[in-house]
Amino acid sequence: VIDWLREGGSRAVVMDLIFDYAARDPAEDQAFAASSRRAGNVLYPLVFGPVRERESSPALSSVASRYLLQAEVSGTGEIPGAGEPTLPLSALVETAGGLGHILRTTDSDGVLRRIPLFFAVKGGFMPALSLAAAFRHMDVEPASVRIERGRAIRFKPRQGDEVVVPIDSQGRAWINYAGPWGQRFLHYPYSWLAGQLKSPGGKSQLASWFKNKSVVVANLTTGSGDQGATPFERDFPFGEVHLHLLNMFLTRQLLRDARPIESAMAHGIPLLLLTASALAGGPGLILPTFVLVLGAYLITLQQVFTNYGIILPAVNPILAMTTALVLL
Repeated sequence: VIDWLREGGSRAVVMDLIFDYAARDPAEDQAFAASSRRAGNVLYPLVFGPVRERESSPALSSVASRYLLQAEVSGTGEIPGAGEPTLPLSALVETAGGLGHILRTTDSDGVLRRIPLFFAVKGGFMPALSLAAAFRHMDVEPASVRIERGRAIRFKPRQGDEVVVPIDSQGRAWINYAGPWGQRFLHYPYSWLAGQLKSPGGKSQLASWFKNKSVVVANLTTGSGDQGATPFERDFPFGEVHLHLLNMFLTRQLLRDARPIESAMAHGIPLLLLTASALAGGPGLILPTFVLVLGAYLITLQQVFTNYGIILPAVNPILAMTTALVLL
């Protein structure tokens, strides 16, 4: 697959598979590493347990230092650290075009809405696999990376404007899903691709499929276990999450939490309108005003999210409006 994608001119190959055990035949691993070296653009995943920043493991600094982000850091707060890692085979680490973690943090309801973009390690930061792929795809200037704790990570492609990705206090960014699984990005089953390449002139089609594209290679077989709930569906194969994040970075369609003043306005303005209606028109005006204010707030939630990427609070303001309706 790596050879096919190299011949097709792919810009980056994001390998969402951890090859941490040697094959029975050493020649197979040697061939794999040789293919990875020829391509020069294959990014491999790694995993580790999150720890406190000051307890981060020095292991990544010794074996994967050239894949770490060197960023100017400002602000206060603690960035989660990386514990002892599970790495790909050493030959793959040596020949990789990049490394990145594939840790995910679901919300209390089990839905994946945010992802940690980096973890602190001795000597730098280990980026998420999707962020490492975005840096390669966008040709980011390494010296341009800046981390503002609890606020944003900034980086600048060699061509183009600076990208500012909002993050929370744990270094997590909202995932702006482009749509349900399988409806936004092209999928090429291995069996189909192998069959196409056996046909006359099949290899001549590689460039039309993969030229200058970033490609994710993932295991989507039934029962693979690498799936879970997203805002769109309960069984979403997580291999595609990398594509949604890449799309988010490349299109600058970034999401952020509401600022304190925005959150205060979201709570306060509807209550002020309900109170004003009660004072001005009496009990008979409260219910119609409640319906209008609630409808207007729901439309505002959708418009602000769609047009500005701001996630306003929804549950608490609606509960406050309902409580105000009863009390007034």
